[in-house]
Amino acid sequence: SVGRHVGVEGCGDVLHCGGCRACGADHVATPSCQGGLCQSSCTGTFANCIQPAAPAPDDGCETDLDVTAVSCGQCGRLCAATNTATISCATGTCSSTCQNGYGNCTRPAAPAADDGCETDLTSTPTSCGACGRACSSTHVLAAVCSGKLCTSTCQPGFMNCLKPSNPTGDDGCECAGTACCPGSTCQKSHSNGLGQTWFDCTALAVYDATQAAAARTASVLVPVAGTGDFGNNCPDTTPVLCRMTATTCACWGYSTGTAVPNAGRVHLNADGDTTCKCPLVGDPAWN
Repeated sequence: SVGRHVGVEGCGDVLHCGGCRACGADHVATPSCQGGLCQSSCTGTFANCIQPAAPAPDDGCETDLDVTAVSCGQCGRLCAATNTATISCATGTCSSTCQNGYGNCTRPAAPAADDGCETDLTSTPTSCGACGRACSSTHVLAAVCSGKLCTSTCQPGFMNCLKPSNPTGDDGCECAGTACCPGSTCQKSHSNGLGQTWFDCTALAVYDATQAAAARTASVLVPVAGTGDFGNNCPDTTPVLCRMTATTCACWGYSTGTAVPNAGRVHLNADGDTTCKCPLVGDPAWN
């Protein structure tokens, strides 16, 4: 009878597993002894990872897979140290904090291996400045992240002026125009009164000679060679810049700093009339 009792102890008796020791009870759902080791099943998020051999006492289900960085979500699944400041595990997923410039964005679940702080937040367009902060595709030709800012290249006719930083979302190439204005602001869109537009940093409703010239340049009217573009003064004292074509003429009224009646208006003759006329009340506004 003594020999039979010793045999039971060595084989699978949870009270005498591998020797004179019982399988531990901590967080154990069902105690089990196999091959002299306690291989008990566990409750909740706990796991029986260590399974010490006799004569060491058993420690039950000693590992909480929810919070243990060396067994995160699965026994022996380490939270990777790649680019990390401090490794940690929360709810079975590696939630390690990162070195400056890196993000722990993907956080793979067990049984996949952890990848640490795998994302370079300084250069990743899909996580630029923060995990998941993607560079906008609005009017963008190629998404680019540099120094945690979206420095994307733009489609023709658009500019990436503002480049907001995290936590503000990126706005892509938000400015229509050909350049950025002081303070990273957008150029203004101006109308020449004849259906064409131009962009610059001058405020709207500025009716000076420079803006009148820009309005004329934006026109699709083709000047006659030599004398097609000229300036003059109207009888009402409004100075004008005009463009004469082979079939018509347009004149933009402007101001030199003093109030004049029709600054900001443009007169376009009917087709076939090449006589240049001064703008009047009721003519289209420009700028």
